[in-house]
Parts: sequence; C-alpha cells; structure tokens
Amino acid sequence: MNREELSKIKVGDTELPKEVIDLLMDLNGKSINGLKQELEKVKTEKEGLETQLTEANQKIESFKEIDVDKIKAQADEWKKKYETDTKALKDSLSQKDYDYKISELTNGLKFSSNGAKKSFINDLKEKGLKLENDTLLGFDDFVKSYQETDPSAFIKEAETTSEVFTSTGESHTATSSDEDAYIDHIMGLDNK
Repeated sequence: MNREELSKIKVGDTELPKEVIDLLMDLNGKSINGLKQELEKVKTEKEGLETQLTEANQKIESFKEIDVDKIKAQADEWKKKYETDTKALKDSLSQKDYDYKISELTNGLKFSSNGAKKSFINDLKEKGLKLENDTLLGFDDFVKSYQETDPSAFIKEAETTSEVFTSTGESHTATSSDEDAYIDHIMGLDNK
C-alpha cells in the first residue's frame, strides 16, 4: 500500500481526504515496523541458537577421544557457557525491544532538531525507565519534566496569524490569541 494507490480510492465521487490517507499510511507504517521488529528478534534468536548448536556439536565430537572425568568437567564448563550465552541473548533481545519502544514513542514527539531528539533519547536511556507489557513506565512524566527543563528541544504549536483591523481602521498582523482578546474586548467580555 502506498500514498498513490490510496489517493486513487474514491468513496462515491469523492477522493479520500489527505488526513485519512496520512492516518492509513501511519497505521501501515506502525504495522510494518512491528513486523520488522519481530523479524529482527527471530533472526537474532536463530543466529544465537545456530552458533550454540555448532559449538555443541564440535565439542561432542571432541569428547569421543577423552576420558569420563574430563568429559564431566567439560560438560560443567559448557553448562555454564550455555547459561551465560542464553542470558546474553535474552539481554540482547530485551535491549532491542527497549530501543524499538523508545523509537516508537519519540517518533510521536516534535523535536526542534535532530540533535535535540538525540539528546532526549540519550537522557531517556540514562534514566533507565522499565519496559513492562510493551509500556515504558514513567515516559509521560519524563517528557513533561523534559519539556519544563528544556522547552527549546520541542517545537511549539504555531499560532495562526491573520490581518485584523483596529477601531481606527489600521490593519496589522495578529496572532489567534490577539484576535481572541480583541473580540472579547469588543463584546465587553474582557472585564475592562
């Protein structure tokens, strides 16, 4: 599915609005990213298991020529190595889940620059928030705190501007909040 295909779809005689196409593309992107993440996890797990199997088979072949006591000692060594490698593999998969979740959450924020985004992600990772049930615990509080301590890292919602006329007939550019204040003044709602 791509933007061009969606723009050709019509409901009655009306083409799909840009907002609907954007929403569909965003949902499709999230779905694809989720599948990519799962594929990466499976590849990493497969590579780890293949490596362990190859090493184990090589060791088994070498056991044919050694005595029983030596086999027992080496079996204990391999048991420890297996446990260490399995833990490292699990840690690697957990880190990939954590990094993916951070990427997913930060893509929903509007940063003022790539540098601000990188700094935010580094500070977030340094904070060490826990990932439980696909939820990064404390993320919203971290974002709120970060916005208060470094507001320049984020893009503020732009106020709309328009031309307004004063009571003397002069025109000037005003923000939406200026317009609201002027309308309140005219209607006597400003309590002045």
